[in-house]
Amino acid sequence: MADRASRSWLIAVVGFVFGPVAIALHEGGHALAGMLMGGKVHVHAIATTVAIPAGQLSLGVLAAAGPVVDMILALAGLGGLMWRARRAPPALPDWVLTAMACTSLRWLMRVPIGLLLARDSGGAVLDEVLTAEAVGIGPWVLVVPLAVLGGAVFVLVVRWHSSGQRLAPFTVLLISEAAGVLAWRAVTA
Repeated sequence: MADRASRSWLIAVVGFVFGPVAIALHEGGHALAGMLMGGKVHVHAIATTVAIPAGQLSLGVLAAAGPVVDMILALAGLGGLMWRARRAPPALPDWVLTAMACTSLRWLMRVPIGLLLARDSGGAVLDEVLTAEAVGIGPWVLVVPLAVLGGAVFVLVVRWHSSGQRLAPFTVLLISEAAGVLAWRAVTA
């Protein structure tokens, strides 16, 4: 019992720390793209502003940079888990890779928001919507395939973990990631 409780705490810490780290890496993607385009970059806690010459393509590249980082994290997490041998119970590196792969859930959450509202809770236009508009396609053409990819990554990651040992650890991980993100937003607001 003590082993299970200590494992839950470990998973909670991984999630709580990785949630804000994922945001920072996502925003870092936008900042790097802005710097490479010669723009003046200002990174905020949960957003990045870049002053660049106006242009539809440059806006699309900037908007796509954050989700590209998310995709790299998700696929690297999935690939890392597939490369590692399955162990019961999963070790710390397995949960870090799992947290990385869970960034793919962002796209599942974006389907109703991206298709119905096109804006996040703060009123900003979603990266995926801006990217789609920049290349001249409807938002659903980008948002729906990303959601399918995100769902597939998540299912593969869950199935990598041993049957019978999924519900509680994943619940702890996802709730602690959300708590980490909320704490990050509260501290940096």
